[in-house]
Amino acid sequence: MDENMLQHYKKKLLKERKRVQNTLNLMNRNSYNSSLKESVEELSSYDNHPADLGFETFEMEKSFALKNNQKFILRAIDDALMKIDKNVYGICDICKKAIDPKRLEALPYASLCIQCQRREKPDIKDLDDDRPVEEEVLIFPFGRSFMDEEDQTMFDGEDAWQSVARYGTAESPQDISRNRVRSYGDMYGDGDQHSGQVEEVEGITQGEYKEQLPKDHGVTTGDGKDKKIKDDHMEK
Repeated sequence: MDENMLQHYKKKLLKERKRVQNTLNLMNRNSYNSSLKESVEELSSYDNHPADLGFETFEMEKSFALKNNQKFILRAIDDALMKIDKNVYGICDICKKAIDPKRLEALPYASLCIQCQRREKPDIKDLDDDRPVEEEVLIFPFGRSFMDEEDQTMFDGEDAWQSVARYGTAESPQDISRNRVRSYGDMYGDGDQHSGQVEEVEGITQGEYKEQLPKDHGVTTGDGKDKKIKDDHMEK
């Protein structure tokens, strides 16, 4: 590439670099630069519905993505300017062939020719099918499960959800289409079930059992301490 063309592309790169730098400065002044809690000026978000911060979270993610894209372009421009100084500008990094001038005119910081760029760009269909290989061998209890059959006694996905849903969900009594919701403890699915029990008889506690014992099974002394009276057959 002759000197005139190099100077032409150098001017385009410097102009583009100035534009990108101005965009970054503007984003730093106006976009989210602190934590989400500080940006929305909330003292605490624990008592808020997750959807209340959905818009702010999306805008923060979008701002970070746009800012990273501008930083990537800025690095590509700096690399192109360095190649001009080394007199290797306009050469594809992979095939080492000259990049089409029309491509450089449209994208002066391009480092690959159009053919290599197409080969490097992943196909969206491949991305959809690119699943972790572990998913092919995952079985219960590690696989995805949400069993609700009466004979399903293992701790599966449904039990995992119930174990955490009891501490609170985003639903309110009006969201549950059943009349047996008496408290917020019943707000999740099958909230009336007792965790860790297969049959109702397993829910009988020792306290309920003691209430069925004879009254003379134990006495209470004056000091407030319960003492158990041994049965005659135990003394013998």
